[in-house]
Amino acid sequence: MVLIKRIMDKYPNSNNVMKNSVLLLSILSLFLFLDSCKAPEREMSYRIVETYRIKSSPESKTHLFVDLPVSYGYQVIGDIIVENAEDYFFEDRDDYRTLHANVRGNGKEKVVTVKYDVTLLRAKTSWSDEPKEKYLSPEEFIDSDDKNIVELANILKVTGNAYQTAKNISRYASKKIKFDYSNDTNGRTPLASEVLKNKKGICRDYVNLTTALLRATGIPAKSVSGLVLNKRKMSSDWSSPAGSHAWVEFRIDGEWYFADPTWGNRYFTYSDGYHLSYGSQPVNLDSRLYQAEMNRSENTGLSLIGAMTAPIKFMAWSEDEHATITPKVDIAKNSLQDKLENNKTHVFEKEKPSVFNQPERE
Repeated sequence: MVLIKRIMDKYPNSNNVMKNSVLLLSILSLFLFLDSCKAPEREMSYRIVETYRIKSSPESKTHLFVDLPVSYGYQVIGDIIVENAEDYFFEDRDDYRTLHANVRGNGKEKVVTVKYDVTLLRAKTSWSDEPKEKYLSPEEFIDSDDKNIVELANILKVTGNAYQTAKNISRYASKKIKFDYSNDTNGRTPLASEVLKNKKGICRDYVNLTTALLRATGIPAKSVSGLVLNKRKMSSDWSSPAGSHAWVEFRIDGEWYFADPTWGNRYFTYSDGYHLSYGSQPVNLDSRLYQAEMNRSENTGLSLIGAMTAPIKFMAWSEDEHATITPKVDIAKNSLQDKLENNKTHVFEKEKPSVFNQPERE
């Protein structure tokens, strides 16, 4: 502003056009400066639309199962709208829910649509919830009772300071494990002890090792599967704009916390507004839990016509063995007005400090 005043003083006889241009430029500069000073958004809101195009013979029935997120901790899920299903219901699972929808064929393609809004907290956060005994015990892929796991956990443990212990463990996984870009994500899932030995893996491996080490120190922890929305791609059939990912949740002094050891320790207890949790929804194709889900429907005598664990999370069985299904997901960031309309009653309870930048890799 001082520079502009000097220009005007230097050229007192300049015409009004020049004066107005300089004035307009100064106002624009001021707006840009004020805009750059705005605090980052404390919540990120998205509209997700899942479509399932199903074609089957007349009167044949297709059963569609879609895993969906639920509200807790650092996320709020709006009302889920299901369109073009004959009937449907929701089954509550472990930090996620499953839509059961029936579609009757007519020889033509039918499109089942599932719509919902998602609001994600972008801040340091914790939340209250009771732990389950299994979050302290060894389980498939998480061999927290392994000798080497226990030995390392005792080294990283800080007596009387569970929070620092958890931070040490998250930092260890972030620093010592190298991301394996050659890994076949549909291949065999290694044990946490194998990840510790080989010092490489993908997000699920970082998470399983971190979870095993936390449990070995007596800290309740669980591996979480979900989607990350920071680098959304173009939507296409059999795909989602979001990326599949995994992270950790752990409990200290009655509070649950978020951590992403794959992306780095700057995400320790910080949710960035991009992580959409599906809780313990099974992602590993070789897991007993996923195989049990497959067998549960297979025993009905129906034909499997399509299934996916990530990034679209669905399974479809039909009376018509020649039936087809084509899934697709669209994700758009909601405008401020959309957020106000869709989340009028929602307030995150925790304080929301400044946010970190997203990482370069998923």
